[in-house]
Amino acid sequence: MLFPWECYHNGPDSLPFTLDISNPTMPQAQSKLCLGSLAMQDLPCDECADVPAHIARLAEVARDPKSRTNYRYLGLAHMQDIARSYAKQANTLKLQGLNDSHKHIKALTQLDNHHRLLMVVSENNIPCLQQIITAWWMAASIRPQPKTQTPSLRTLRTCASFTTITPTIGPIRDEHIHANIHTIVLATQSPTSPKCGVSLMIDEITLEEMAVHFSKYNQVGGLCWKHSHLVNPVLRTYKSAINIAQKIHAGQVHLGKELTVIGASFFDEDDIYPLLAAPTCKAEDATDMEQLLAQVINCWSIAGAGASAGPIWSFAMDGDTTRRTARHKLFLKNALAPESPLYGTLINMPGLNLFTGDDEVTLDFNYKHILKHTFFLI
Repeated sequence: MLFPWECYHNGPDSLPFTLDISNPTMPQAQSKLCLGSLAMQDLPCDECADVPAHIARLAEVARDPKSRTNYRYLGLAHMQDIARSYAKQANTLKLQGLNDSHKHIKALTQLDNHHRLLMVVSENNIPCLQQIITAWWMAASIRPQPKTQTPSLRTLRTCASFTTITPTIGPIRDEHIHANIHTIVLATQSPTSPKCGVSLMIDEITLEEMAVHFSKYNQVGGLCWKHSHLVNPVLRTYKSAINIAQKIHAGQVHLGKELTVIGASFFDEDDIYPLLAAPTCKAEDATDMEQLLAQVINCWSIAGAGASAGPIWSFAMDGDTTRRTARHKLFLKNALAPESPLYGTLINMPGLNLFTGDDEVTLDFNYKHILKHTFFLI
């Protein structure tokens, strides 16, 4: 397979010997300048004696070819290695092109915002200017402020503990949530630890809109989970990356604007255990959120976390309008049963909402959003 048959001719760059493979188990080579003087003694002539040296050099080139070796002299295995390296380089360039395109669009958006601000100032539009300043102040008030004496990355790796979460690439699937429950929750809980109630929490965090290549899975992440079923995120060929870019450009698939995060917190701990991290384009409706919330609760039960770690007591969320209908359908549909252990205590509290979801899961709110809502009302 590695024999240079391209040089097996009578041209100027031909091999200096001929090859007889009529017997594949015992091929024979003979110099083209064979003298045949020692044929009777069954010994090679002086010209044929140099053939093993030529064959040894060919074998060395076949095993470890130089980088400048012409492709036609390489074997199939070396050509496959070269094709893989070029494919990897092409995937890197494709992702770099996607990221550069996103940076270009982001820069154009910033320029448009600056142009809009300049026009407002030049036109002396005070109400619009006040609106822009108010929006900027609100964004700055919720943005975490930089701290002094930030530890280095080496210090963080040495002293801090990091949580590795399985990312959601494509639609949200049960196996993603199950993997995080097992590796983040169940693996860190001691079998002898007493069970305690759990509160699930959901919110969004800021996410840079860009496509990311997860080399571990050879897939493109950063696409919104609602529409990512319309494209195959696996990078098999150059056409795969082109197809993803075209879907994004056509608006069929979107880059995630924010990251939907769902975590679990035990009532006797301060730690939060992330269960889901999925990019969102903010196009979900109440039905999508209802299915997502029910899916996470169901995965908690199927994974055995309810029996080994603790049952779900509440689900806390913010005042997002897309989740308002979903949370009322899921957690305000059953009146507290008289046989419940809580009924005798709560029934004597007039005005208390006694409606719950399945398994007495109650609706809860993120206190931060309640305080923020009160602040804006003031």
